[in-house]
Amino acid sequence: MSATDPNHYEHIAAKTAAVASYASAGATTFFGLTLNEWGVIIGMLCSVLTYATYLYFKIRDDKRKSELAEKLKKLDG
Repeated sequence: MSATDPNHYEHIAAKTAAVASYASAGATTFFGLTLNEWGVIIGMLCSVLTYATYLYFKIRDDKRKSELAEKLKKLDG
C-alpha cells in the first residue's frame, strides 16, 4: 500500500481510531478506580505474592530435608 493509494489514509485512520479507543478505555478504567478498589487489588496481589513466596521456600525446605534424610540413610546403611 503506497501513500498515493486513497485507501492508505483510511486504513491509517481506522488503526488510529482503534488504538485511541482502547487507550481511552484503559485510561478510564485505570483512573476511574477508587482508593478502596485500589486497596483491594493491591491486597490481592500481596496475598498471591505471599503465597508464592511461601510455596517456594516450602519446596526448598522439603528438598533439603529429603536430601538430608538420604545422607543419613547412607551413613546408617
